[in-house]
Amino acid sequence: VMRDMRAHDIDMLTIGQYLAPSGAHLPVRRYVHPDTFRMFEAEAAKMGFSHAAVGALVRSSYHADRQAHAAGVAAPPATGGAAPSATAAADAARPCGPSSGRTS
Repeated sequence: VMRDMRAHDIDMLTIGQYLAPSGAHLPVRRYVHPDTFRMFEAEAAKMGFSHAAVGALVRSSYHADRQAHAAGVAAPPATGGAAPSATAAADAARPCGPSSGRTS
């Protein structure tokens, strides 16, 4: 998959581990060892990804503003008391609770 991504000029990569947020969610079938994440990170660097966020707690939005800036495709991330990003604001506006699939 990573080779296909690079063949289509995708420069930024995130690889994470599914972790069930509660007992009501799908269980984790297996945990990925940290060495596996390090291997994927090293391979991503060899393949020319401009940024690879790789680890058990990484999510697709993991420091997305910093990654985009570092890749030269976005303005520098805001610092200090700046307004929340559109993604954070939209996420905060989503309903919580058992029927929404979101617990926090």
